[in-house]
Amino acid sequence: FKRLSSADQEFVRSVADGSVSVSANTTTRDKLTGKPTELKNDDGSPAGKKSFPRGIASAFEVPDDGNYITSIRIHGARYGLPRPPKEDFIIALCDTDFNPIAEFDYPYSKFRRGEPEWVMLNVKPTEVPKEFVICLNFNAQQTKGVFVSHDAEGSSLVGLPGRHAGSVTGGDWMIRVKVDRL
Repeated sequence: FKRLSSADQEFVRSVADGSVSVSANTTTRDKLTGKPTELKNDDGSPAGKKSFPRGIASAFEVPDDGNYITSIRIHGARYGLPRPPKEDFIIALCDTDFNPIAEFDYPYSKFRRGEPEWVMLNVKPTEVPKEFVICLNFNAQQTKGVFVSHDAEGSSLVGLPGRHAGSVTGGDWMIRVKVDRL
């Protein structure tokens, strides 16, 4: 805790005492059209893979209000020990300032070791702003994490909720989201 900046220490304290809430407008799948649209930044051709302890992030934009995220697809593969860690990784839906709107957690077992492949993660339908960011927190270390694929051109975001860490060049993350409407 003492290694954190004073601003980060204050944020941790505010979360611990409940003064910062992750609030989101949600609905049920039966209220949606059932005709989702997939948003993507990548070209569908993996050119490499990376893992960042500072988080992997991708920005998206919808044409108008009233869209609900229903699933997230990630092209990746788990690395580390043969058995998946007995902990969850977190996907955060954030605004463009990396303020969290909603968080979703999944077991590491969703990803297999070996060659990267598409992994579909369904989420509780959650309303998204016109512009939003998806942050992946695999709590990457030498013995555990997920390599996320990227294509050959473009730049990608790095960061976690509350901590935009910048961008990296060399390709767009192969992260896709599906959105639907009421």
